[in-house]
Amino acid sequence: MRIDKLVKSYRLKSEVVEALKGVSFDLPDKGMVFILGKSGCGKSTLLNVLSGLDSFDSGDIIYKGKSLKSLTKQELDSYRNTCCGFIFQEYNLIPELNVGENISLALDLQGEKDKESKISEALKRVDLAGYENRKVTELSGGQKQRIAIARSIVKDPEIIFADEPSGALDSETGASVFSLLKELSSEKLVIVVSHDRESAIKYGDRVIELSDGRVLSDTDKDYIEKESKKEQKAIRSKMPLRSALKIGCSNFKYHPIRLIATVFLAMIAFSFFGISLNPVVDDISTIMYSTMEKHGVEQSALFKQIETDEYTYSLLVKEQDRQEVISRAGVALAVKYCESGIENLGTLSEIPYYVSPQLFSCISLSEIDKCGFSLRGSLPKDNSEIAITSYTAELLIKSGIVVGNETLFYNTPQELLGKVLVVDGKLYTISGIIDTKLDAYKYADLKQAQGYSEALYGRFASEISYGAHNLLYVNQNGFDDESSFMPQSVVIRRDLFNQTVSKIEQLDVAKYNVCSLSNEDGIYLPKSYIAESLVGHSNFDTLKNLSDEHWSLYCGEYYQQALQNGFSGTIDAYYQTVFNTLTNSYGISSVDIYYSVLSDNKELFAPVDCSIESLAIDYNKAVKIKGYYDSDSLSASVLADEAVYDDIYSQIGGIYSHLVVMQNLMGRSAFSYYTTSSSGISYQLSNFVIETVKGMEDKIIALRSVMTYLSVAFAAFSIILLLNFMLCSVTEKSNTIGILKSLGCSNFNLIKIFVLEGLIVGVLVFGASIGGLALMGWFLSAYFSSVYGTVYVAVFGASPLVTLILFGTIIVFAVIGCILPIARLANLKPMEYLNKVI
Repeated sequence: MRIDKLVKSYRLKSEVVEALKGVSFDLPDKGMVFILGKSGCGKSTLLNVLSGLDSFDSGDIIYKGKSLKSLTKQELDSYRNTCCGFIFQEYNLIPELNVGENISLALDLQGEKDKESKISEALKRVDLAGYENRKVTELSGGQKQRIAIARSIVKDPEIIFADEPSGALDSETGASVFSLLKELSSEKLVIVVSHDRESAIKYGDRVIELSDGRVLSDTDKDYIEKESKKEQKAIRSKMPLRSALKIGCSNFKYHPIRLIATVFLAMIAFSFFGISLNPVVDDISTIMYSTMEKHGVEQSALFKQIETDEYTYSLLVKEQDRQEVISRAGVALAVKYCESGIENLGTLSEIPYYVSPQLFSCISLSEIDKCGFSLRGSLPKDNSEIAITSYTAELLIKSGIVVGNETLFYNTPQELLGKVLVVDGKLYTISGIIDTKLDAYKYADLKQAQGYSEALYGRFASEISYGAHNLLYVNQNGFDDESSFMPQSVVIRRDLFNQTVSKIEQLDVAKYNVCSLSNEDGIYLPKSYIAESLVGHSNFDTLKNLSDEHWSLYCGEYYQQALQNGFSGTIDAYYQTVFNTLTNSYGISSVDIYYSVLSDNKELFAPVDCSIESLAIDYNKAVKIKGYYDSDSLSASVLADEAVYDDIYSQIGGIYSHLVVMQNLMGRSAFSYYTTSSSGISYQLSNFVIETVKGMEDKIIALRSVMTYLSVAFAAFSIILLLNFMLCSVTEKSNTIGILKSLGCSNFNLIKIFVLEGLIVGVLVFGASIGGLALMGWFLSAYFSSVYGTVYVAVFGASPLVTLILFGTIIVFAVIGCILPIARLANLKPMEYLNKVI
């Protein structure tokens, strides 16, 4: 090694101190060289500069033909890792590692695999064999220095730098240390900084004395560096995960109170952050899904709907719709209404748990398997057989089955197989019983005549109505036979009025006081639409011009009633009001008057054209209003001839009232798809949770504006806590960082240590925060639900998205909290870490 005109100065406050003033000399490849001098003469500075622990201002150090001045920081790390061993006066052992691990660290940084034998050999050379598992804190000063020597020699460096190696030792121990170093100098260069002239003379092969930053004397000042040995390939430092973890986690051991306090405070802050995030990031479908999971909802009804600006209407479901749902939801059981249900059911108890089924469906063995159901007996083989559910079987056992004039009772579901049910006037033999896995235990209170809650009943009614538990399962052919079920209807829109349309079939003319205008194909409307239909008709003026005698005849009865209600005008004045309003100011409906006039003057009116616009598609065909009927008892407002009905039905009609889907097959993505409303046709899931959440939707949305600001505030506070903890951790490990840097540890490996520490802290905070979030979420959700709903709704809590955001935020800022201080300190020299200037 050649030292050429080396200059190094320091700035202390406003004063500049020159530590080295043009120092020059050559050093051999081996031997023991002492550098002597009084305190402040520059000897320690010279040692630090030669080892790459500190930089120099000018001059150069040439080691094996390579200038240290030209090396980058990373290359200087590799230089120390490969070529240099260090023995410090303060030992600089890492207390959180045992003896073997302290020595192993030098080998770890070189990526050495065979460590045990080398550690054992190094300890044997310093007379501490078997000390591998001793704690550093259990050693004496002399033993610690020997361990430091063992760490310096274990990687077989070319140069050993010893800074006052006997300064903290007694004379006897100091002498043994110098003897050991003398032995090592036979193989490598040992540079010792000391104020002990006697030891230098006794052990040194060469003594260089410094004074005021210059070489005062040199016992071999004429030595010129011979041709150097072949340069050793520089080794980039590595840091094993286990060592990095142990060093990184040392603060947990020495500062447990701070760790607990940080985790606790961060847990509170991040829990509030998560709570405030819920209404902000979780859409309504997520809240629904989380709540359904908590309540164990397994089945839902899926309805086809159409939305307008003002209303939402249900549509019947087509088979092609069902197949589309199956592709997303796995299973979609089609459901149709039956008109009368089971007609030979015994006396049904007043207990609310028992509800007679009025829904038909069809199921296959593969669907039973997918749904997780089980079958006793067999599925219907033809139109004469039917399968019931275990819930319906319990109902039949409770109520009995009427056979003739007698009600027969059975004790077990097995006894019901082969018995006959009358459903909508048809006979069906029970071929099988399907267990749809209804959790009857949670509804046990409903089997009592009194004492059950309305909320529980509402939940039960929803599960029965919207699930597969109360269906009657028939053969596929019987299910497809539309005549087996009540007439279907489709939603249409006639001008501004939304109505259903059904087939006329056999309209009882007398019963419904039917007024037929034509035999053409068309529709019948309730008489309530007659005034609206006639106004604007080409013959309306003719109607107005009927003789006063006609009007007196039609209005006489109503005129007398109007007089009683306060009308004071003439009869002529009264019937003029008929032309201006459907209901005059005296509460007398004009519809009945129009209907009477129309019945007596049908010859004046041809069938009126009526545009029927479907809510599902563009159906704007003009159809004829062929007549009116006088009844409010029909379920459909519009009755159509078969040809007209079929034309409408073929385009917009379906054959099923709704579908039943299984939540475990559907999954979250499909659930979100079927609970997100959009314009036009959509499918909407229904169960007691969904209906409850929809009722609370406005309140949940209102929370978002408030919670948005709270989430930002809590996030900022939580992040500051994490950053502060990690900054303190890095600062307190300044000496450990200096030791690692002196051994050749790169900045990347330092970051690795603290990132692992940050990750562990982050995971601890995350785990605690999830627990706090779950507890707080349960409490707030329960309160919110009690105020605005009837069942518990998981408005707050650890939903998947909130959990992901929480985890990401905690981990990212825990890691940033490590990287930022290290990055800020990256330009510091190793000695600045050791001297604790950070």
